[in-house]
Amino acid sequence: MVNDQETFFDAFVRTLQEASIDQKRDQVPPAALLWTDKDGQWQQLLPRLRACLPIFTLGAYDPKERIGPAYWLRCVVAGTLPEYKLSPGQVPMLYLPGLSARELRAVADLPRLVQPLAELQYRGVVWKQKNGRDWTIRAFVQQNLAIEVGKDAKTKDALVAALSHLADKPLADLRQAAPLDATLLA
Repeated sequence: MVNDQETFFDAFVRTLQEASIDQKRDQVPPAALLWTDKDGQWQQLLPRLRACLPIFTLGAYDPKERIGPAYWLRCVVAGTLPEYKLSPGQVPMLYLPGLSARELRAVADLPRLVQPLAELQYRGVVWKQKNGRDWTIRAFVQQNLAIEVGKDAKTKDALVAALSHLADKPLADLRQAAPLDATLLA
């Protein structure tokens, strides 16, 4: 449920939390939420998201920033790293920049260094649109927040560039300014 009083960031956090919750009581809770982001559109929000969500990122090993290779992420999911033990019921969220949901499904074609994560798509949840594509900022704003956004390339680029600024905007203000376009976001 979208609340006009919350900010874009609040709505985004809520959406990620809801996606990680097991909706079916007859199944085992998901082992992890896999968040693919081929173009890296969401990277600006990661430091802020890490402060309030159990987000871990695929990348060069930097444990202070919760970034590491696939096998390290598998250890986080398995709960074998004491410094990253999560509360009961909390699901680790694995941010996978440079990888799309479509690429994740093609296990045989995945780079070897990413293959250890492939099976998590069967034990976890892949955060993606209903059409199977990655969530872009534009798609999230239009589909999850029900705010009209321009379709041109300049608007797409402006959304990515203005993401940190956009995050603090109340949804009511964004709705009032719709349709969002490059000139408004600059």
